[in-house]
Amino acid sequence: MIKNDSQKHLETPKLEFRLKIKLDDLNEDLITNLSEFTPINDFSRNKEIIINATYALKEEANFLQQVKDLIQNNRITSENSDSGQSEHNIKLNNKLLEEICKLLDHRNETEYKLSFTNNLNREVKNFSLRDLLEIKCIKANRHLDENVLSNVFQRIVNSLFTKNIKNNSEELFIAEITKINTIITDTVKNKNDSVSGILGEIEQLNHIDMKLSGNVRKKDILKKLIKYSFSDGDDYIPEDQFGLGYINLVNIIGEIIYYISSYEENSHRSRINILVIEEPELRVDNIAVAQGICYDLRFPEFFRAQLPFEVLVLPAAFTYTTGKAHWNTLLTARAIENQCYVLASAQGGQHQNGRRTYGHSMIINPWGEILASLPEGEGVICAELDAEFLQSVRTKLPALQHRLL
Repeated sequence: MIKNDSQKHLETPKLEFRLKIKLDDLNEDLITNLSEFTPINDFSRNKEIIINATYALKEEANFLQQVKDLIQNNRITSENSDSGQSEHNIKLNNKLLEEICKLLDHRNETEYKLSFTNNLNREVKNFSLRDLLEIKCIKANRHLDENVLSNVFQRIVNSLFTKNIKNNSEELFIAEITKINTIITDTVKNKNDSVSGILGEIEQLNHIDMKLSGNVRKKDILKKLIKYSFSDGDDYIPEDQFGLGYINLVNIIGEIIYYISSYEENSHRSRINILVIEEPELRVDNIAVAQGICYDLRFPEFFRAQLPFEVLVLPAAFTYTTGKAHWNTLLTARAIENQCYVLASAQGGQHQNGRRTYGHSMIINPWGEILASLPEGEGVICAELDAEFLQSVRTKLPALQHRLL
């Protein structure tokens, strides 16, 4: 049973983070953002600057009072029941802990605040990480949307035209657009007069009329009137002929180019720039697939980080010695602990440089059973991947749901 005076010693929950920063560019703007965390006259290249961030309760006394009330209610309920029933008291305490957790998650009842301190444990007021960090996230595409690559490269070209005013390309572009609009306006003049005549028969022209004119704009040309093709050797290929993996790769490259080319001059100097690239998720017929290569097999956390998935694909070239000792065991372990199918293709045989690889490509089911396997040499293996069997394994033994990390 939780005692009534427990709240006197209750430590309220909080999250603490320590941000360590080293500067290789002693820019004045950047130093100003960090001046509260270290003396300005103490700045030097690669000096470590510490920022302590704490996310804690805004009204600690109010929270403790609410916890006190919950404990009091728990005590009354416990006294009204048979105190000899230890199992019943355990259930009451578990319920109390659940109520406290709900209180922590209740946004209307519990508010939090973010505070910063320097390495002397002095609070720094009016500081925001937004003034220090600039974070750009490049997301992976999960669908073969039309014109994904054309759109990203259109933005790159547009930014180059916008920034290239010094070379008078902007003025030349505008002059050409003006000529195009003049040609369009002259071409549709007859249609304009015809429609105006019809309107005049219905209503006097001084009340209603219409004018047709060219309305081509620079952004229309860059977005709609320029064709974006991608070369493979001497051939130019429409982007919809590429697979999702290739499109993701080129899209990420394009986003990085756009991020750099669209940066305002010297604006990056006043902030720490962090570029985050989301790893593309591989799906085949709506089945999530995790990936690894050879030595990755020895690190289970590498695959846990990719969950959820149903199939693990791993090409490898284990040497004969390590393969004979560990290959089957490691593959089976990855299949069992992730409750997934494992498709492992392995080089096997004697190589020209004298190296010998183990081979033994195999397919393993979520229960750790080997469905198909090759010896050391070349060959092809096949096995049926049963989605219902996979789900039954995860239902009967819900280990993935019970894991804490």
